[in-house]
Amino acid sequence: MKRLLTGAIVTVVFATTASAVMASEAAVTAISSETQEIKPFNLVHRAYSGHFSDQGIPGFHGLTMAYRSGQLNAEDLIETAINQGRLSPETLDDTGYVNAVRSQLRKLERSNHDGSIRQ
Repeated sequence: MKRLLTGAIVTVVFATTASAVMASEAAVTAISSETQEIKPFNLVHRAYSGHFSDQGIPGFHGLTMAYRSGQLNAEDLIETAINQGRLSPETLDDTGYVNAVRSQLRKLERSNHDGSIRQ
């Protein structure tokens, strides 16, 4: 009887521990999915499509004109995405990401006036 009781207690402890570990993994997954990393092309495309107009980033032709005139830069778009929870704050320190956004903005500026963005 003593062995049966000990076995039952060990089983309950393992089950409780496993549940806690799984819950902690689920929490980590939920946190990382909150800050979904948006690719530079998609960031610029969303800005161009007007998704950031509520945050003061003009869409469509206004985005191109703001970039061309120096009123808007890659860092502005990245900060907007950070404020929306789409990028982590460390992204501003990632020179590769910032340069990729700049490159996409330059491509947008050079693109045809047909409204398409080339990747």
